[in-house]
Amino acid sequence: MSSPLCLTYMVSGESSYGDSQLNIHLIVSVLLTDTPLHRTNIYGPIVSLTKSKVDQFLGALHSMHKLPLKSQDFYLSFDGNYKVFQNLVCARILELYPNARISNQRLYKFEDWKSSSLTIPNQTDLVLLQSNHDHVFTHESVADFYSFCEDLIEFGPLVLGEISSWPEYISNSRKGDWRISRKNQNHLQVGKCVYSDGTCLVSPDLYKSWWSVDFTDGKKIVRPDNPFGPSVQFRAVNRVVPATEFFRHLDGYGHIDLNNEIANAIPSCCTVKNNTIEHLEWVRGSFLLAKNNFIDLPTLPNSSRQHSFQEIIDLILLGCSYRVNFRNIYHLVAQNESRHVHKRIVYFFDIFTNALFWKELNDAFRRKLKFKSILIRITYKIYRGYLAQQSRFKKIANIKWIKKIFPK
Repeated sequence: MSSPLCLTYMVSGESSYGDSQLNIHLIVSVLLTDTPLHRTNIYGPIVSLTKSKVDQFLGALHSMHKLPLKSQDFYLSFDGNYKVFQNLVCARILELYPNARISNQRLYKFEDWKSSSLTIPNQTDLVLLQSNHDHVFTHESVADFYSFCEDLIEFGPLVLGEISSWPEYISNSRKGDWRISRKNQNHLQVGKCVYSDGTCLVSPDLYKSWWSVDFTDGKKIVRPDNPFGPSVQFRAVNRVVPATEFFRHLDGYGHIDLNNEIANAIPSCCTVKNNTIEHLEWVRGSFLLAKNNFIDLPTLPNSSRQHSFQEIIDLILLGCSYRVNFRNIYHLVAQNESRHVHKRIVYFFDIFTNALFWKELNDAFRRKLKFKSILIRITYKIYRGYLAQQSRFKKIANIKWIKKIFPK
């Protein structure tokens, strides 16, 4: 077996952002197999753009290695044709995570999961649980992810952060309220939950509590969130959803009938060819202005650079791709325009006084249509109107009495 292709990576380890440092422990438990969970395809017609599960898992590994992970435990099983990739995958893990501990069996019994909780380092602040082989970190700013991790600590020893399947979770606003974090002034959707997710941030105390009493009756438990068997249940704790997408399921969200282009399946960023690993960055751009189908991910606002109005609109489109919620729209805009409140008011004034917006919104409800193309078309027209009237907006935003009511 030839040696894997060596690429240049930033090695994971101790990281510090701002004036604080968190200890995040990574737990990965996956099985690479072509045996489907379901007899039928529940993810829709656009699914598995990268067929190989080893490609998908390598993409997940590569996407996460830049995160500030202090320690890492990997529990891996390789089924059928994937057994030949075991040495290649383990070599790449040790390249990206030099101090990682690797087990050749995924967690599937209660005793295994309990043991995984006992090996969490004492100083750990959060656990990044990854029991999906195909959920990848897609956000461009590691600092934004770290900022969200800091916000989770504010909620005490029992908290769960939803960092994947963002369009689905952000739409569950009826079960949660929006808050602004004290430390980083981030907008967060906060609700209650009594179940886990396959990819999430969880406080160590909460993770350990899942495995205090055996509830499985000897049955296998391959993921805390089920498929398929016993699932972890616990007393209601705070569930926190960020105001942006951090992770995405490579196969998309067809299981909830979400087939909007902006939230669709994307290919893995890694592929294995001739026993070497090749990496190719995702293509990012504006779905609002896209004229072709060569964009993998939307370019979303992040704190490392100045963002544009169209990036905020793409964030809104992604956040509304499953269900439209005006309160969510407000907080997504507020998160990214917090220093220019009076300009934010102008944005909303233009949107909510746009007759076309309300007409098409009403028609969509009446015909029970998805907002797949409608929102994109409406927002595009709003955006073009914004560009055409930008100078007028600036004049309005600079009116003295508006500045007094809505100071920067």
